[in-house]
Amino acid sequence: MSYDIGEVKNIHYGDILVKFGSYIDLASDEIPYIKNGTVAEYKSNLLQNGDVVFADTAEDETVGKAVEVINTNCTNIVAGLHTMAYRPKSKFSPYFMAYYLNTDAYRRQLLPLMQGVKVLSLSRSNLAKTLLSYPTMLEEQAQIGTFFRTLDTIIATYKRKLDGLRKLKK
Repeated sequence: MSYDIGEVKNIHYGDILVKFGSYIDLASDEIPYIKNGTVAEYKSNLLQNGDVVFADTAEDETVGKAVEVINTNCTNIVAGLHTMAYRPKSKFSPYFMAYYLNTDAYRRQLLPLMQGVKVLSLSRSNLAKTLLSYPTMLEEQAQIGTFFRTLDTIIATYKRKLDGLRKLKK
């Protein structure tokens, strides 16, 4: 991997679990390139706006965390090892799936499907057993996605402010 130069970026499962929230915004998030990776080599696996990538393994119950891919524009990006990429059959409003797939209601379905002892994993066949329950109106999805995205922004702003105050106190 390289942050400097390349043709194809790669979403690592560890970054899904730790670095990113509910979505990856390719316009602003820093994502590494695959060294010597070419578009021709990965053409059939390139992600598009609205695609969802799940981390299929973790050392705890964060396995199954999902991120929605936003603002791909002309960025060539693929899902890396220990991830599962999905393209929804139906159209969803941006950011809706990002937040929905990480709700407690959806994640409770994943718990009995996880396998392993020290390292938990989730298979495609088990993920296919989950049920999605969502509003069909894109306007309602947009309002939900916007609400949670705004809430995340407010929380991040206050967290930065709190971190600054803690440094000042030291």
